[in-house]
Amino acid sequence: MPIIEIHLLEGRSVIQKRALIAGITDAVTNALGVKSDQVRILIDELLPEHFAVSGKTRGEHLERVHSETLNATYGMANHEKN
Repeated sequence: MPIIEIHLLEGRSVIQKRALIAGITDAVTNALGVKSDQVRILIDELLPEHFAVSGKTRGEHLERVHSETLNATYGMANHEKN
């Protein structure tokens, strides 16, 4: 009985997760020759502060991107008014 564990950052819709489960189940049944009722899939959704790359959490990355977007949008607009 294959058990597949998936770690995802939170934020995906139920529809996306269901499509992922169906696709992985199909892939496992085809690759291993098992019945779909033998496939177990566990999805672990992670908070942005519980996942990090290069010493920075995903939350920090999102804050930086959001800040840069705001600065690019509103900083340029304020600069053009002056």
